[in-house]
Amino acid sequence: MKPAALPCCAQTGTVTFYTIGNTVRETAKEVLIPVGTAPFTGWLFDGEQKVAHAQAGRFMSFRLVVGEHKFTVPYKSKGPGKTALHLKVENGGHYCVRLAHTTSPVHLFSR
Repeated sequence: MKPAALPCCAQTGTVTFYTIGNTVRETAKEVLIPVGTAPFTGWLFDGEQKVAHAQAGRFMSFRLVVGEHKFTVPYKSKGPGKTALHLKVENGGHYCVRLAHTTSPVHLFSR
């Protein structure tokens, strides 16, 4: 008779990503004065792996194996982004990351 397999207790940590939601007033301000930060909506990558799609006003929590993780969000591409957040996940750790995008002023040109 074969002995029963013992359950594996992997070492993990929890990473929670969130993005703020906009009120009607904040949305109007973003349209009229597009400077500052705004809620992020888009794909989140861990290395080359697409993890989840973030939406305004939502939280996403992941239990990840311990070690180095490289989180990116793409800008005008379907693959991982260029700028990364390197996070060393420790056993039993809980990390909270806010996702936002920066907006810049509209430049008006005249002749």
